[in-house]
Amino acid sequence: MATVTLLLSSFTPQISIPISRFLSLLSSPLRRRPRRLRPTAASSAVATSSKPPMAARLKQALSQRINPPGIASFADVVANEPSLALPHLSVPDIRSVDWARLERLGFCGVVFDKDNTLTAPYSLALWPDLADSFRLCRAAFPDRIAVFSNSAGLKQYDPDGAEAKALEEAIGGIHVVRHGKD
Repeated sequence: MATVTLLLSSFTPQISIPISRFLSLLSSPLRRRPRRLRPTAASSAVATSSKPPMAARLKQALSQRINPPGIASFADVVANEPSLALPHLSVPDIRSVDWARLERLGFCGVVFDKDNTLTAPYSLALWPDLADSFRLCRAAFPDRIAVFSNSAGLKQYDPDGAEAKALEEAIGGIHVVRHGKD
C-alpha cells in the first residue's frame, strides 16, 4: 500500500492523490471564502512569564514572515519536481476535512503547521473553533499526527525544546518535531 501524507499549512496545503478523488472528502464547498480565525484570550496564552530580549523577539517575529531555508527548499522542489510545488487543494481550515475518510483512503498520518493553522502565532492554545475537527483527526490517526513549526521545536529559537514540550502538553500530547541545526 502506498504511503500518502497530507500536509496542512496556512499557505499551501498539498496532497499527492488525484484532485477529483480528494474533492469528495470535503464537507464544505471549496468556493467559499476562507474565514479568518481571530485570537481569543485562551489562544493568546503565553508559555512563560519571562520574555526573551527585544532582539530575539524581533528575530523570531521576522522568522514567521521570512524563512530562507524554506525558500531554498521550495526553489529546489520547483527545479526538480515542479508538480509538488503546486497546491493541489486549498481548504479554509481543518474543519473542512473528513479525517475518517482520509484514513480509509490510505493516508497514514498528518503533519500540521502550527502558526495560523492550529494556533495563533506565538500561542500554545488550539483555536477553539478547531477543537472538534482536531479531535476527529486524532480519532482517525491515533499516534500518527505531528506538528512541524518554524517556532516551537526549531533549535534556533527553541534550543532546549521547552516551547515544543509546552505545545505538546497544550494540544494533548501530539508530537512536535524538533528540527534545525545545533
